[in-house]
Amino acid sequence: MLASICACWLRIDRECRTEVPSRADIARSMSELQSERTLFMKTTRSTAWCLWAGILVLALGLRVGSGIWWQSRLPVETRFRFGDSDAYWEMGKGLAQGEGLHYGKARIFRTPGYPLLLAGLFTICGDGRDAAHEPNVLCGRVLSAVLGTIAVGGVGILGYLLFGTRTAAVAGVLVAVYPEAIALSTFVLSEAPFCPLMVLH
Repeated sequence: MLASICACWLRIDRECRTEVPSRADIARSMSELQSERTLFMKTTRSTAWCLWAGILVLALGLRVGSGIWWQSRLPVETRFRFGDSDAYWEMGKGLAQGEGLHYGKARIFRTPGYPLLLAGLFTICGDGRDAAHEPNVLCGRVLSAVLGTIAVGGVGILGYLLFGTRTAAVAGVLVAVYPEAIALSTFVLSEAPFCPLMVLH
């Protein structure tokens, strides 16, 4: 009985002698935790940027490659498979040369948004005023590929805002490799600028 009382007394005495951390120790511990948290956040952010750079490079590469492949399948004298593409192309060249919005004899044939975009492109690639300034069709396909890649980024932003980082990355990869999205970024059609505008809206 006496031994039990002595053991209990010694335990109480030992607990009472245990050092209570000072304010300086607590502040130091909090500072170390904050530093570790900051480092973790920087690493996570850096990893996310690298991941998204990879997704966008993949998306752009697939779309440019698809445009080159599609153009290589057409006969040499054929610029486009679809008549709509030719209409947009000629209207863009006309605007770049300072003419009105027309295609052949039709004055109002298409909405002006995409032809205006192509007209801006033709100031770089050639406005078609003669054979020496005839723009390369691949310029239009690369423009479509860039617009499609912007749409991939827009889907990622939307996924992040709605559900978080992981969903954004998964959605970005899926759209980057989705065949229909790649196809829309291959043709010289108004769907190319429509898709990123729709997503970013």
